[in-house]
Amino acid sequence: MPFQRSNEAAIAEYGVNPDKTLSVHNIAIRPNGKSHDIHGYAKILNPPENTKLAVRFSTWFGPFIPVSKEGNYWILYIDKDYRQAIVGTPDYKYLWILSRTQKVSEAELLDLETIARKLGFDLSGLIRDPQP
Repeated sequence: MPFQRSNEAAIAEYGVNPDKTLSVHNIAIRPNGKSHDIHGYAKILNPPENTKLAVRFSTWFGPFIPVSKEGNYWILYIDKDYRQAIVGTPDYKYLWILSRTQKVSEAELLDLETIARKLGFDLSGLIRDPQP
């Protein structure tokens, strides 16, 4: 994504807004330690499953990012301990592997990549995030 470059570590923070939408705060940390961030919100499209979201960012380009009625951010996998997740777009163009910890073991990452492939994602362009 334009916001997150390949040499930046990423942090995603989520919360619940008073209107029951989700707050989204993405932070990218450059190798020199400087960071930039973006705020937005997400609407849940399929309660009670809560796996399909329409995410909008509060920037000048936010309204130009298309969001279909199916959403643009799908939670595709969450591990049994709720520590790691796989999130992707319904068109299979974008994929994120999320973790509650900064470091993910190589074995865990390989397992998550296997799951993503089984879900139909092409991982040839997957960028492994540097650690902040």
